[in-house]
Order: sequence, then C-alpha cells, then structure tokens
Amino acid sequence: MKKEHELFSDIVVVDIVDFYNDLTLKTMVMLKWAVTYCLHVKYVMKVEDDVFINFDNLIGLLSNVKRNNYIVGHVYKNAKPIRDDQNKWCTSKDYWALNIFPAYISGVAYVMSVNVAKSI
Repeated sequence: MKKEHELFSDIVVVDIVDFYNDLTLKTMVMLKWAVTYCLHVKYVMKVEDDVFINFDNLIGLLSNVKRNNYIVGHVYKNAKPIRDDQNKWCTSKDYWALNIFPAYISGVAYVMSVNVAKSI
C-alpha cells in the first residue's frame, strides 16, 4: 500500500481501526473526503472491493437521471434484524428494538449525487 501511495498518491489513509462495526465511520470519512477534495464531481460512489461494476450500464443509468437528490443501489425492504449474537450481522435489541428495519440501501455498492453526500 505504501508503494502504491508513493507512486500514484491515490490512497487515502485514515486513523481508524479496520473493524467491521466501524464501516459506518469509514463511510462517513469517505463521504467527507469526497465532498471536501472532489469539488467538481457530480456523483460519489462506494463499492466493496469484491464487487464487479458494469460501467457501461452505470454510465447509461447516470446519463439519464437528475443530478440532484439521487441515490441508487440495491434497496432492502422489510429486512429483519439477526438476533444471533454469534452472527457477524447480529443486531441487538438494545441497538434496534423493532423487528423490521426501515428500507435501506445495501452498503455493498451505491452511487449518490454529490448534494446527497454533502447533506449526509
């Protein structure tokens, strides 16, 4: 990673422990960095490293949508929290007491207009 950064300066390093439960914090740092340093972008995209993106389809999709208040990704509806504390995705009742989550976009991959990123 150090060599990559020295050659291309394309890695952002932040002082956060790489822990699964800190994914939200890492995402917030990514969004803040993007809206601070990428002043002329129209969209911000977050993708996990093991996800394939069909850029032809993505460009086609984004060229036909409004550029404000836009977010796209896989939407989960009526998802139930996993209560098994041995499971990586366990959500305790202390954290979320209801038996259904509100609709949300999967963190695996999503694109949002920059004004949405700024509002977050």
